[in-house]
Amino acid sequence: MIIDEHDLVVEFKNNIVYLNYLDSLSIDKLVPILAEVEEIIKDVEDPVHLVADITKLNNISIESRKYGIEWTRSTKINKIAVFGGNVFMKHLINLIIMASGRKENFRIFKTKHEAEEWILNH
Repeated sequence: MIIDEHDLVVEFKNNIVYLNYLDSLSIDKLVPILAEVEEIIKDVEDPVHLVADITKLNNISIESRKYGIEWTRSTKINKIAVFGGNVFMKHLINLIIMASGRKENFRIFKTKHEAEEWILNH
């Protein structure tokens, strides 16, 4: 399944949700994205993971940060791996990781390959 909403691509394969952010992330964009992710995974019984490409993401609104932190605390997603992004985005994601309390199963990587390796082998 692939959903293309001009600034996001969502794909689900092998129990991994792949998100590819292509622009800024406002609360108006994030809420339906995460609702769609929850819809995709609701009937999956095996552990589900998420890999997010933030290479082209240039902004995350404050409201989106807060909502994303709460979502990571309540979702049934097991591991979350984020890759790409500039230095600012990486620092921002690190703050979100710390605030979410999911340090053990929410990480940032340089490449998609590293992110997938961690999801599959740890």
